[in-house]
Amino acid sequence: MNKSENDTPARIEFLFNLIKNVKISNDPEIVYRKSITPIQVEARKKTNPTIEERIGKDTYASFRYFYHEFDRQIDFETINAEWNTIKHFFWTLEEWYENPVWYHYIGYLIYCGVSILEIYTITRYDYETLEEIVTKEGITQSLKKRIKSDFKKTKWKVGADNLIFLDISYDEESKEFIREILLLYNIECIVRQCKANNLIYKFPFKTFKEIRNIDGEKMSWDVEHIDSFNSNKLPNRDTKVVWLQFALAEIEDKTANAELILRIEEYINNEKSTQSFEELQQKVIEITQENENDEDMKNNIGNLTLLDAGTNRGYGNALFPTKRKKIIEKDKSGVFIPICTKNVFLKYFDTSGKGNVRWGSRDIVNYSNDIAETLIVDFLPSKPVIKELE
Repeated sequence: MNKSENDTPARIEFLFNLIKNVKISNDPEIVYRKSITPIQVEARKKTNPTIEERIGKDTYASFRYFYHEFDRQIDFETINAEWNTIKHFFWTLEEWYENPVWYHYIGYLIYCGVSILEIYTITRYDYETLEEIVTKEGITQSLKKRIKSDFKKTKWKVGADNLIFLDISYDEESKEFIREILLLYNIECIVRQCKANNLIYKFPFKTFKEIRNIDGEKMSWDVEHIDSFNSNKLPNRDTKVVWLQFALAEIEDKTANAELILRIEEYINNEKSTQSFEELQQKVIEITQENENDEDMKNNIGNLTLLDAGTNRGYGNALFPTKRKKIIEKDKSGVFIPICTKNVFLKYFDTSGKGNVRWGSRDIVNYSNDIAETLIVDFLPSKPVIKELE
């Protein structure tokens, strides 16, 4: 489920490591040392080493932890007590997996880099009050509080019709934050299905983590512009040819645009063509009505979705109808497409009733508003910083 590789060779060793880490985090010696001077701390290290000082930090630390535990006394009571501890941790992890709400929130936290040790702690003690949790709902609320803690600085804008949406624009600095918000949006949509007893499937964190291309190479997940971000110039002739090849299929009135089609074909087939790609591209965008959204709208979170890097880089700058066809083809072939990405390309947020396949400003606003409505209650600040849309 997590971002990094889990190279633990066996599940039982994973349990041993977790038990050892919990014991280290609760070591009374560490708590005591916080109340004495640095000189006293150095003196105690010789006579009262911490658990971690005794067992080290290498790959054999867990073995040494249990060795020291049993070295003091080996009898039925000691062994039985340790075995009960192991069973407790096993059942805890099993319950995390079996409870569909916890599965999704914990999977999200792990993806965002939160350690298993911290997650174990916040499922026992409330993340904010530190009080011991005694109900399952308490665990759910503690997980939500931990997720919410990462979104305290989220800002909002008020647009037309008083619709509130996230004030987040795409750039290299915000890309990872936007990726996490979009992932949480997908997670929360599934969790709502769980709560309505209408669970279709669990989010496949392993697939999300280990997405591969047709050559078996691991791929990352891109934050994709739904309506292509045209200020990102295509880097070379090959990419321009691919764009035009996709675009040809989206020109509906072939007769009225025969001259333009001939010019496009001439550019595609002749490397020395004098045709201007920028001019051809602009005419196609006008004909297909893909010029409705300005660059600010295109760069807003309402025009962003999650897509695997292989799919994105294959036709990331294509027109929306082309992307839509490709996404549907991939979904039919069994390629994992996050549920909200699928909803975007199936025009889930189109309220016009016209059944068009364009991605316009109203789609962007509706989609952005849905993200806000889905996340604001449980995860985004209860009093968000709101400013009027310029």
